[in-house]
Amino acid sequence: MSALHASAVIGSRGRLVGLAVSACLVVACAAPAPSDSAPPTDGLREVQVELTDGLRMKPDQLEVSAGETVRFVVTNAGSIDHEFFIGDEIAQEAHAVEMAGTGGRLQDSANGVGLKPRTRESLVFTFDQAGSVIVGCHLPGHYQAGMKATIAIAP
Repeated sequence: MSALHASAVIGSRGRLVGLAVSACLVVACAAPAPSDSAPPTDGLREVQVELTDGLRMKPDQLEVSAGETVRFVVTNAGSIDHEFFIGDEIAQEAHAVEMAGTGGRLQDSANGVGLKPRTRESLVFTFDQAGSVIVGCHLPGHYQAGMKATIAIAP
């Protein structure tokens, strides 16, 4: 085999390898990015909730079943602090007093999460009995302005 012919063969193989590598890169770059909210693997129902600077919760009405455990994935889409606190009217009033006593400082509990701007938190909550509960944000003025949602609990 002449040196010229060998060079042509190696050159052709090199181009083929280069094309194969390029094709792999195109496919890899075109593949969808993995989602940061993969489906739950624990069988829990997952509910997405958005908190806004318009002092609203989206959705503002939900329905669950008594005995159901739900994972709430709560996103603060705004530029100010918000919270997501679940409880009946008595629990909401007690939490409002507690929040006033801390000067509105964000805090997490078994019934709620506090969220800084543009953050996401999860809260797993079990609804023990039929009826209804409220979800509220008790930072100063938020609840009074209507930043709440209702959860109906079916038997």
